[in-house]
Amino acid sequence: MSHLSENNPLYEALGQYPTPFYYYNGDQLAEHIQSFQQLLHPKVQLHYALKANNNITIANLLREWGCHIEIASLGELRLAEAAGYLPEEIIYTGPGKSEKELRTAMAHQIHCINVESLAELEMIHQIATEYECKVRVGIRVNPDGEGISGASIQMAGVARPFGIDESQLAGVFERVVEMPYIQVIGIQVYAGTQIMDEKVLLSNFRYTLSLAAQIQARYPVQLEIVNLGGGFGVPYFSHEHPLDIESVMQQLTELIDEYVVHLPHSTFIVESGRYLLAASGIYVCQALYTKVSKGEHFVIVDGGMHHHAGATFRGRRPRNNYPLEIIPRHHITDGEQTQITSIVGPLCTPDDCLFKNVELPVIHAGDYICILQSGAYGLTYSPTQFLGHATPAEVLSYKGKSYLIREQGDPEDLLLRQQHIVPTTEWTAVL
Repeated sequence: MSHLSENNPLYEALGQYPTPFYYYNGDQLAEHIQSFQQLLHPKVQLHYALKANNNITIANLLREWGCHIEIASLGELRLAEAAGYLPEEIIYTGPGKSEKELRTAMAHQIHCINVESLAELEMIHQIATEYECKVRVGIRVNPDGEGISGASIQMAGVARPFGIDESQLAGVFERVVEMPYIQVIGIQVYAGTQIMDEKVLLSNFRYTLSLAAQIQARYPVQLEIVNLGGGFGVPYFSHEHPLDIESVMQQLTELIDEYVVHLPHSTFIVESGRYLLAASGIYVCQALYTKVSKGEHFVIVDGGMHHHAGATFRGRRPRNNYPLEIIPRHHITDGEQTQITSIVGPLCTPDDCLFKNVELPVIHAGDYICILQSGAYGLTYSPTQFLGHATPAEVLSYKGKSYLIREQGDPEDLLLRQQHIVPTTEWTAVL
């Protein structure tokens, strides 16, 4: 269990906002982003992966701090623009972009559409020909090299829906030559996410830089963008240790200096969502009841999988507990006992388990359970409609002030955009 200092502004928020809610420490976030930016090579541009946290206030702050943005839907495009991102600061990715999405992205003249299949490239060229306008695209490459990832969630180097296999690039570039309205301006390689091994990250970056140099030398393209991906891991579990990000960035700078002679016109992109945001966010819920079943102690809380699926054990291996903090509302006596406890949410499914068999101080109804490392892939990753509970509020503390940046939902939201149709049906008795 972690320990929050009593001067943490979260304590003030506890008295202002009903649980459950997400809390973001804006000062901590600002310091983290700015420290990360200072480690980057001058030719590296940091892109925020909006899927990690789609709150418009958070997105706007990251824009103010120098981030560009990566999106993967029209909803995210709308939010990015509303947050102030300019078209030249937006890259659109994803393996299943529809014709409507592609037309909208082109109409908004975003900087680059990352292509993930030859069929998608054909559709883009068909639309571009209709509009008689040149479209800037990047080719997302699925590398052929062995051991390219080493990530907790591997997204390249094996059969995946993401990207075009490296072995198929020759055919793609042969086709590009025949497409007058397509301008290939870059490549993207995203090997995987939640990489905790410094050597793995740097090996992936070196592979991508080498691949970019080979593509530029072999095909008639000038790469304005070499998107190195990201995948910087954060420690969620007790056996994990933080990346030495200063060392990683220093070695990446040396790699870029090595390859920039082959890629003199390129901007190098590093993407991140989890690493940028995770540590600044806390999911706060409150104990409703305690009980014992078959000798096992349970605490039932007012939040759960529907708000923070990433913290539950649903489909996750290994089955470890997130870091947490208990903030009691009762008086703590010296020498208060601990007990092995499971903390579960209010949903009617055994998947709604936030913590399993963890040794904690005895929890009472009304105590706060604070799940740390929750700034990324919290609300955006969760089945918020399951069982119709209201969505949680989001709260930001920044420069001495507290802001409600997303209102708590309402049970009526479940009916939003539904149409209550009662068809008239004539029943005929069957004899």
